[in-house]
Amino acid sequence: MIEALIAYLKSQSAITAITNTIRSIPAPVDISEYPLITYQVSTVQRGYALLGKYGEDSTRIILRCFGSKSPQSSSGSNPSYSTAKQLARAVIAACDGVQVPGQHMILEVLNESDDFDTNNLINICTVTLKVVTW
Repeated sequence: MIEALIAYLKSQSAITAITNTIRSIPAPVDISEYPLITYQVSTVQRGYALLGKYGEDSTRIILRCFGSKSPQSSSGSNPSYSTAKQLARAVIAACDGVQVPGQHMILEVLNESDDFDTNNLINICTVTLKVVTW
């Protein structure tokens, strides 16, 4: 399931225009690889009854969109935040209410939040997906 999701994300031109790197956590220490997306499976709810499996499984996946480390511009804008936010918006546009082509998988965006890595001065936008498979 996760392989199909990653392949789908890598097929989206709005995402690959910013990064081709989508990998499992943790994010690399070498920030020259940024911007990038990391993923983590957070929870899986299986559809079971007394007689076995039924219906659909629901998985939550956390996608963290990392900007690239760059100094604040003279105008006060933050290129790292802009990159992370553009990447998150591309992920949301590709994933909200979409059935992945050729898969029994529907994607739904549950949450989006912003964060900042104070050690590396990199912005992170997190997108939480619900992935329903059957």
